[in-house]
This record gives sequence, C-alpha cells and structure tokens, in this order.
Amino acid sequence: MVGWLAGLNNTLYVARHARSEVLGQADQLRRALDAGRAVTLFAEGTTDGGAEVLPFRPSLFASLYPPLDDVKVQPVAIDYGAATQEIAWVGSESTGANAKRVMSRPGTFQATLRFLDPIDPHDAGDRKILATRSRDAVVAALPASGRGSDPLYPPR
Repeated sequence: MVGWLAGLNNTLYVARHARSEVLGQADQLRRALDAGRAVTLFAEGTTDGGAEVLPFRPSLFASLYPPLDDVKVQPVAIDYGAATQEIAWVGSESTGANAKRVMSRPGTFQATLRFLDPIDPHDAGDRKILATRSRDAVVAALPASGRGSDPLYPPR
C-alpha cells in the first residue's frame, strides 16, 4: 500500500546502498527540480541512527549544483518527543514492519514538524557545506526531545 501511494506522487526512489548509482540518482533529482517538482530527501541516507541525527550525506545534494534559480533547501526537523525511541526506524527493519509497529503502538504520540529557514545553495557554495548546514539546523531545532545534543560534535 505504501508503494502504491508513493507511486501516485511520482516518487523517485534512491538506492541508498548503490554507491555506483549516486550520480545518476542526483541527475534524476536535478531533472525533477528543474521541472519545478518539489523533492523530499531524507538526507541521513540510512535508518541506522535511530534517535540520533546522523551526518547528512552530501552526494544527493549535488543535484543542486550548479544552483537552480529559486530553488532552496528547506530543512525540516521531525520531532516525535518522548515517543522517539519507541517509533524510530532502525537498522534493517522493513517499511511494513515499521508501519505495523508504529500503528499497533497503544495510545497516541505527538509529532512536531519544524520548518526551518531555507538555505540557498548559492550561499552554501557546495554540496558538502549545504548538507552540513542543513543537518546543523535540524539538530539545533530538536532540543525539546533531547535530540539536540549532537553525539558527532559534542559540546566542549
């Protein structure tokens, strides 16, 4: 069902583990952006982190270079609050197994979406800086759930 719904929205699938296909995937994203389509990218590129925010993989940010006029990156922080550990999609869990686990969970949970300041690829300069700035914005927006502490860059 999830695949069917995704297909209705012209989903572009990214093979996260196919490093040899990254350039082609970035080109596919570029064509979609150039055609005026909105693109959502889960930039961690993995489910291994669980509740922590992993580095954003810059490879698919290459689709934004050279920058397109009027195309910006809109970082979005998704905060599940106290339910984060219970519903995190971790490791090799399938989409169906994760959906079943989340939907069969008793009670409710609140998900807060924080739409952060857009980042202009022109200002970032390159894909690696753009990925880092996007991740930094998301991490800074998550202190309410305790995820704002950054294990990759601990406070000094």
